[in-house]
Amino acid sequence: MSRAAQPTGTTGTLVALVVAASTTTDDAVDAFVATLTAAGGDVRVVDLRPTGIDPQARPPRVVRAVNVVRSGARAARRWDADGRALAVAARVVVAADRPAVRAVWATRGWTSAALVNGVPAGVRSLR
Repeated sequence: MSRAAQPTGTTGTLVALVVAASTTTDDAVDAFVATLTAAGGDVRVVDLRPTGIDPQARPPRVVRAVNVVRSGARAARRWDADGRALAVAARVVVAADRPAVRAVWATRGWTSAALVNGVPAGVRSLR
């Protein structure tokens, strides 16, 4: 999956789905898109996942917890012009995973979209 916003081809409420965890698989992203599309969203993916990291690597528990916090801060700095434009145009911006939460809330200064944490909250906001 590329880092560019991916249109789904449906018409509905424009939703920006932000993915930032290196462990979030493309299959999971596809499932999130399908769920939000079924709820009436025109979903575009903003992929802020880091490149070059093995998602199967399992560091110790404390290291994983610290990495989640750090990866959220890094993801918040990875917004590019296309992602920002999508967040500004969207009616709903959804954080697909824990590191994406910080990236989504970093948009609050430049978007008036509803900012939600998690796909279930995104589905509720579309109803």
